[in-house]
Amino acid sequence: MNRAAMTRSPDLAPDPSSSDWRRLIPDAPGTLVDLFERSVARFAASELFVEKRDGQWRPIRYGEFGVQVDELRAGLAARGVRAGDRIGIIAGNRSEWAMVAYAAYGLGAALVPMYETQRPKDWIFIARDAGVSVLFVATAAVKAEILAHRTELPGLREIVVIDGGGGRDVDDSLEGLRAQGRAKPIPSQGPAPGSAACLMYTSGTTGDPKGVVLSHDNVVSNILCLRSVIPLAAEHRTLSFLPWAHALGHTVELHMLVASGASTAIAESVDKLVANFSEVRPTVLVAVPRVFSRIYAGVEKLMTEKPAAIRWLYRRGLAHAIARGRGERLGAGAKAVLALCDRLVFSKIRQRFGGRLQFAVSGAAALEREVAEFIQALGIEIYEGY
Repeated sequence: MNRAAMTRSPDLAPDPSSSDWRRLIPDAPGTLVDLFERSVARFAASELFVEKRDGQWRPIRYGEFGVQVDELRAGLAARGVRAGDRIGIIAGNRSEWAMVAYAAYGLGAALVPMYETQRPKDWIFIARDAGVSVLFVATAAVKAEILAHRTELPGLREIVVIDGGGGRDVDDSLEGLRAQGRAKPIPSQGPAPGSAACLMYTSGTTGDPKGVVLSHDNVVSNILCLRSVIPLAAEHRTLSFLPWAHALGHTVELHMLVASGASTAIAESVDKLVANFSEVRPTVLVAVPRVFSRIYAGVEKLMTEKPAAIRWLYRRGLAHAIARGRGERLGAGAKAVLALCDRLVFSKIRQRFGGRLQFAVSGAAALEREVAEFIQALGIEIYEGY
């Protein structure tokens, strides 16, 4: 098991506690804007996002997405967004989420992400506390909830609806902003590395949500640190269901993915994950420990229903795989049992995830050792950051 974020090579990985790390990597991107624009130029023809629309998985390539970000950035500038402003978003993972993020960064504004599943009172608190001036919302229904509390948000100038317009005003849609930006394009405005990139808030389960300001330096240094350990590359694809409004999904999946030239298929919903795995066949899984624990528990339960011979093979194969993972040498008999178990049992489990998973990343909480060893035994390298 690789404890990715806990392991740092002084020669390769920056220390996120200090901006002095830039002296170690002179060609490092200065900000998330630099990181994004480099990847758009380098991987223009490669797929970035894959989303299911009208029953079909449809790709968005880096170059195409770069144009979309340019349009939205210019549209926001035309509406008066400037460096230092706070841009909020209430939506689940989708290409437009990332579009809003990179458009905001390109104006020197900070992103304030919120969960679509949060309570309306939390949205209002966060938007007021962060000083959000422009708020993107997934649907007209979310906009209606915000409008019901508009008097509590004196600094909020505009609400933009992602899925179509939110009423009679045709200019309140994301597409309307992009159209305005196409008419009057502007270049990105490079923020300072130490300026705020995003304000990430806790869920507020034990009181009001608490906000943490993350600078471009914070996020970029973490990405470079992770890339020195986790082998994410252009040929990889994730299945995205971990919310980008959380620091783990935001950094490890979205920004690190962009920095690596990789792609992500955005899951339709949690209850469609099994089908989505088989459809997009990801090579990388980014999730919290609870997801991996459920996989482990599900397999353990399934094995209780299998014939005695299969149960024996699974137990012996798992024990041998764990022993090998701990550096123990296996005899010929153990190797034969493990090979048979991999062919008859482990391969079928891997197939449930599309059959191409090479490694997984767990974070946000501690992963139980037996669960981590189980994932590795399946032939899927596990990286833990906690």
